[in-house]
Amino acid sequence: MKNKKYTNRRADVKLQIWVTEDEKAIIDRNAEAAGLDRTKYLKNLLLKKTIKPLVPTIELNTYYQVGKIGNNINQIARVINNAQANIFHKETKDSLIHEFDELKAIMREHLDALKKHIK
Repeated sequence: MKNKKYTNRRADVKLQIWVTEDEKAIIDRNAEAAGLDRTKYLKNLLLKKTIKPLVPTIELNTYYQVGKIGNNINQIARVINNAQANIFHKETKDSLIHEFDELKAIMREHLDALKKHIK
């Protein structure tokens, strides 16, 4: 093999492999999930390059919206903890704080998972 980098090169050799219809479907599904065509996907696998599935656009938008909701929750929590929140009964206030803390923890878990997925 020539001492070439694999990027920005023109392929000049054709390889062929035989697979079943099921295997082809799996390869195509995985390639699509990674945002690659079948050839690029298989080259990356064969050359041991890291292949990461793409995060669906709807999922990214959802997490963006979740982040905005988290900001709103923090603002509400600040008001509840502030002296202006005397309208709340002590038990109600404590219950709301507890629920908000649980919701923030769940959101943090999901956002951390997304960050790992994107890296």
